[in-house]
Amino acid sequence: MERLLVNAVANTVLGPVSAEQLGVVAVHEALLSRGVYPSPLNYAGFPKSLCSSVNEVICHGIPDLRPLELGDVVSFDVSCYVHFPEDGIGVHGDNCATVIVGDAQEVDEIGADWRGVPYRSQF
Repeated sequence: MERLLVNAVANTVLGPVSAEQLGVVAVHEALLSRGVYPSPLNYAGFPKSLCSSVNEVICHGIPDLRPLELGDVVSFDVSCYVHFPEDGIGVHGDNCATVIVGDAQEVDEIGADWRGVPYRSQF
């Protein structure tokens, strides 16, 4: 579940969008529509369903309304809780992906997935 949503978010950052918009549309609503709860939401006061760390933010950044810009390095962390009522248990899952905003290369000529990895060096 988380991996599918992380991939969806990572593929969305090619256009002008804020991390807040991604958190609400691509993650929060998608999780709830599947009967799953976003683990970060309200955990120790965390106010969002998605962690997004932009550029110098190390991890667990709070999504805001700043539009992501071409070249921004963004890590998205999607976590959710799935409850299995028939078993009386539940599990938390977590996935993270780091992308470079505007990087449209997904698969190279040999089929390797390079989504989010810089492929041209200035050095």
